[in-house]
Amino acid sequence: MFSFTFNPTEKELFEGLQNDKNWAYKILLERHTNTLKDYVTKNGGDMHDANEIEQRALIILYENIRAGKFIYKASVKLSTYLFSIAQHQWLNELKRRKRNLPSLGSDFVHFPESEEDFIEMGYRDHAIVKELSSLDPVCYKIITLRIYDKKSDKEICETLIGLEVKKIRGRREKCLKKLKRLLVKNYPNYFGDI
Repeated sequence: MFSFTFNPTEKELFEGLQNDKNWAYKILLERHTNTLKDYVTKNGGDMHDANEIEQRALIILYENIRAGKFIYKASVKLSTYLFSIAQHQWLNELKRRKRNLPSLGSDFVHFPESEEDFIEMGYRDHAIVKELSSLDPVCYKIITLRIYDKKSDKEICETLIGLEVKKIRGRREKCLKKLKRLLVKNYPNYFGDI
């Protein structure tokens, strides 16, 4: 991959993309290629699909920035916006192919289409990460292993020595309830309905 000593801020990176600077695209690729490809390959695609979705997402990002459809705001990260584009592109591709779609259950992260909803989602994501980090280390690990890494209860037990498989589900439920209470208490405008 590429290697840069220049580490631009989100705003500098956005301005670089807006002004069609080659370094900005290289940095964007360096930072986010693996995440985009991992998403596709973990949700029914192969590396060819992952490369295709990555290219589509980058083109759409470029077009949206150049057309003024995506405007820099400190509360919305480029990476989140890029991932949202990739996610929508992959789901549309799966629909087109009539494959089995990834589960849209509670573990699925929905990325809204409108900029206002997207900004609000950015606040929600920030709040979730902040409150998740405030949980005790075992709760944090159980939730992240299950939801983000898609580990089974048995795999979680293998990672967290000292916990039995039959106790993981109950512990996870308690941790999730604690996380929800914190979110509702500290961010009632965003989580008052959960």
